[in-house]
Amino acid sequence: MLASPDPAVRDAASREWAVWEDTHVGIGAGGPVRDPRWADDAFRHAFTRLATHYWSHDGFVDPPILARVGELSGIPATLIHGRRDISSPAVTAWRLHRAWPGSTLVIDEGDGHGGASMAEHWRAANDALVTAHRRHADPVARLGSPPEARP
Repeated sequence: MLASPDPAVRDAASREWAVWEDTHVGIGAGGPVRDPRWADDAFRHAFTRLATHYWSHDGFVDPPILARVGELSGIPATLIHGRRDISSPAVTAWRLHRAWPGSTLVIDEGDGHGGASMAEHWRAANDALVTAHRRHADPVARLGSPPEARP
């Protein structure tokens, strides 16, 4: 319906998608809150078309990431997932974590697709990556590291 030649059908479909988007993002985050960007027709139409386009093509990840997760070996990652995320079950993040050596998995039991505690996990993960990068980039700091942590 988002690709319908009828502008009224496209508009109605984009409005319904926006309601669903706010609802599923609001699970575990205190309930749905209307995103003010949905009032902008151009934004709403572009967002909904892009989201459904990527979903219909499995995010253009072919072969699937789990089939080639070995390519990520040595790349640090913190996978953060809300237990109440209805658009992606927690088992997906768990499978990726199990297959990705060196990854860390954080399951937020109270949040869904977003929310205050998810944002705190994102901040903490980013801070940890910045700290690790600085430690790795600073040759003096590396001297205090165990030999296996040195490049």
